[in-house]
Amino acid sequence: MNKSLEEEIVTLDIDKIDFSDEKSTKELFRKLLNFIEFQAKAIQQLKIENQELKDEVSRLKGSKGKPKIAPNVPPRDSKQPPTEKSKNWSKSPKNHKIKIDRVVWLDIGSNILPPDATYLGYEPVIIQNIKLQTDNIEYRREHYYSRSQNKHYYAELPKEIQSTQFGSDLKALVAMLYYVGRVTENKIHSILTDFNIFISEGEISNMLTKE
Repeated sequence: MNKSLEEEIVTLDIDKIDFSDEKSTKELFRKLLNFIEFQAKAIQQLKIENQELKDEVSRLKGSKGKPKIAPNVPPRDSKQPPTEKSKNWSKSPKNHKIKIDRVVWLDIGSNILPPDATYLGYEPVIIQNIKLQTDNIEYRREHYYSRSQNKHYYAELPKEIQSTQFGSDLKALVAMLYYVGRVTENKIHSILTDFNIFISEGEISNMLTKE
């Protein structure tokens, strides 16, 4: 987009516009429409980039991410009249797509059942929830010393924590908060310390810029 046009729109003083000048008014509206179209494209691109970041975070956490589906948007020059939405639309079931993490069985008290009650199985009710909790791990590395070699030997740490004291899930959360949620490094630091994670703002910055 032309930088001068963007500056002209942003710094526009509506009190100085002469709406009686038809030619100038039409030109102004043309510029405004071009600016709106540019902003709409920019917003769409940001949505795509945000989704790609979400997918990358999901991949780092072991998920497959959201499949890429082309938006169902008609061409700009389409002259077909808009179709009326069906009034009989109903929400499609999605329970078969939900990952079940745990099952809780609920029993009916036998004292409230009549004698002829017949067991028919169970009725599932799925409640979606999410937990944020620490998963701090103490690795106890085997340690040997060879007197003949004058050397210490240690069991190797997992590759993802060879050079850091923070796990991949924590790093993925930091990336998601910063790039997707637009949370500042200072706020991320506050969130993590509220969960008793001992981390500095400098270490958060290194996760986002160096890893």
